[in-house]
Amino acid sequence: MRAYGGEMGRRVREHDWAGTPLGSMERWPAVLRTAVDIVLSSRTQIVLFWGPEHIGVYNDAYVAAIGAKHPAALGRPAAETWPEIWDALGPLLDRVRESGEPFWDRDHPFLLERHGFLEQTYFDLSYDPVRLPDGTVGGVLCLVSEMTGRVLGERRTRALNRVGLAASGMTTRPDVAAAVVAALAGHGREDVPSALVYLLGDDGDLRLTTPRDTAPGRISAGDEPVAAARRAPVVAASGGRFGVPGPVIVLPLDSGTRFQGLLVCGVNPLLPVDESYREFFQALAESVSRALTAAEAHERERDRTRALAELDSAKTAFFANVSHELRTPLALILGPLEELLGRVRGILRPAEARSRHNRRLRELTEAALAINKASTAHEVLTLTERYGRLLADSPGAAVTLTSDGLVVTPPDGNAPGGTVTGEAVASGDASEGTVADRDAPEGTLAGGTVAGRAAVTGEPALDRLAQLALARLANLERLELEHRIATTLQLALLPEVPSAGDLRIAGRYLPGSDEAEVGGDWYDAIRISDDELMLVIGDVVGKGVEAAATMSRVRNALRAYAVEDPEPGRVLFRLNRMACGPGERMRSTVLCVRISRVTGYVRYAGAGHPPPLVCRAGGEPEYLDGALAPLIGVLPSIGFPASEARLGPGDRLLLYTDGIVEKRPTGILTGMDRLLTEAARTAGLDLEAQLESLLSLVEGVDNRDDVALLGFVHPVER
Repeated sequence: MRAYGGEMGRRVREHDWAGTPLGSMERWPAVLRTAVDIVLSSRTQIVLFWGPEHIGVYNDAYVAAIGAKHPAALGRPAAETWPEIWDALGPLLDRVRESGEPFWDRDHPFLLERHGFLEQTYFDLSYDPVRLPDGTVGGVLCLVSEMTGRVLGERRTRALNRVGLAASGMTTRPDVAAAVVAALAGHGREDVPSALVYLLGDDGDLRLTTPRDTAPGRISAGDEPVAAARRAPVVAASGGRFGVPGPVIVLPLDSGTRFQGLLVCGVNPLLPVDESYREFFQALAESVSRALTAAEAHERERDRTRALAELDSAKTAFFANVSHELRTPLALILGPLEELLGRVRGILRPAEARSRHNRRLRELTEAALAINKASTAHEVLTLTERYGRLLADSPGAAVTLTSDGLVVTPPDGNAPGGTVTGEAVASGDASEGTVADRDAPEGTLAGGTVAGRAAVTGEPALDRLAQLALARLANLERLELEHRIATTLQLALLPEVPSAGDLRIAGRYLPGSDEAEVGGDWYDAIRISDDELMLVIGDVVGKGVEAAATMSRVRNALRAYAVEDPEPGRVLFRLNRMACGPGERMRSTVLCVRISRVTGYVRYAGAGHPPPLVCRAGGEPEYLDGALAPLIGVLPSIGFPASEARLGPGDRLLLYTDGIVEKRPTGILTGMDRLLTEAARTAGLDLEAQLESLLSLVEGVDNRDDVALLGFVHPVER
């Protein structure tokens, strides 16, 4: 034998072949020698099984496939080396020897004991006959390539996508937990034989969300391994504490820094708990945590929105009923009374008092209607000042709003009409406020009143005005809080764009000005391979939590379809077929762009979405045309044509939603021209700064629609 082949070449040359059925190497036939030379000189995983005993000879590359069986497998019969799979392997080898026909298979499963335990593995393999000069088969040349990592990775990715899709539409935490357990039972059982979700209760204990006969329904948060799992994932050799057979891994479910519960997953005993397996469980826990966080935010928003809606409904109904009934009769009464008072003012004092009372009632009604329509705290304060002076018959008075009512201090210290109470307002008291001070923080009436001046207070009209102003300020504060919650929920549903090496991607999101409304604008960046990625942007039709839930379902479904087949037109076709299914109400614009980082090749397809914008390095920006189709969820059987383009080194690709270009009454075409001009002006900035500058087109205006931006820079060749 020639002196090559690395470690196995040396072992083959030094092995005592005389004690094997092959005999000494000097007696080997030329065909066997040639076959062994091929095995040892190749870098592919190859093993040669020779003779009816299938004596094994393999190369260095094959050592990784047999693990601890090396080096004892050299020169031994295959039945002794692979007893755990001989029932399947033996017939395969015998069939090739007897028939002379090769055997090939992809992702062929084997249960191998090569690291001290029975392990689930997958191989691409080719078994080819090695013929002797007389035409008979002397041995079988086996070329194998282990695919275990790829098969497990794809299987786990599908399981994660199924879990994400199942949990995305849930609006309560128990529903999320039940959907996760059901999805894992149906599509992830090979990697997660069993799954339990425990959620933290109000009393601090953990409660099982989906009942199981052998699992405890309640666990104290201080028990082990619960306490340890709150800090980091814990692998337990036995799941007996949770009523689960075999080993388990216990993972914390967190919302930011807040502990929500535990995810208890059974571990497949046929798989090693290596880094990739742990990363899968960690990704699963993060997906469940995000779904729980979104559901919790939905529950809070639903409760607040229901309470606010009930309050607004009652208020609207009241003012709708009384506005007409009060204004018209009061106007009819005031006219004759004013005419009568002009003639006999000195005689009819009771009529003057009645007129003043009716005028105040009319002013209070107008104040109620105006304050109810105010959209900012500053408007409420201005209206309170105006109507407070009118109701007190004191045009230059200082108006102070307190939690107990409204105090009006006339500039001369005398309140007309006998309404002076004699109460003195302390000088410089800033604990309450006056609307006269325009530098006061919004939502308060800051400033002071003059010492020693008599104040008008305690009147029913002023008290009612104070109640209206305070109620509207509280209502505006609740609306502002709801808007912040809605914005936080929308941002939590958007993914972080990937970054690695020279990959430059940036995304931005700006919520609309609608109070307490969650928008449907979204984007995603999906890594297809080391070379390719897919950029996606879309806008779900509608507003509110329903639009946010639909957005999450659309994004998760599209991500799953893109991983299986990244062709943009087919991705949109499958997404549209799902959106048009029975009982579905999903309508969304979508733009999918598939990009090669190496060649700059771009293939894109759209569904009712504005076209992508390309900023050429050293040139003018332009829109990419073509790839037009209706919205997702409108027509069930429509196709989505794809178009092609190419990016040069340094070129930028910008995706956007219609909120940045659609302005009333100018129209979307004018907005697209304005975006093109701004993109040309900011072409010299880095990508993040350019996106921030583009957002300035809508900042500072009453923009009621959300805006999402996603940018990509093609790497410069080095």
